[in-house]
Amino acid sequence: MSPRKRFPPLPRYQGDARPPQLLTADELRALGLKPTGTNPEAIWLYQKGSVSGMCALYDRTHAVPLPTEDTGREPAERTER
Repeated sequence: MSPRKRFPPLPRYQGDARPPQLLTADELRALGLKPTGTNPEAIWLYQKGSVSGMCALYDRTHAVPLPTEDTGREPAERTER
């Protein structure tokens, strides 16, 4: 068995203390963007009321536009009867 690949540790931010260019995937989607890869830039530890958790953060400056109906897909084939 080959050894597991180790990644360098990611920066962690708590609460509102995170750089403004680091956004969650949902926040990027709300701006019409998506992350360029699957590896996050950092981890965000949050607590909202009695709910706490952790979320991946992606750099907005590296994000790409979401595909749209006009640009992201080929037109569907027409079937004539």
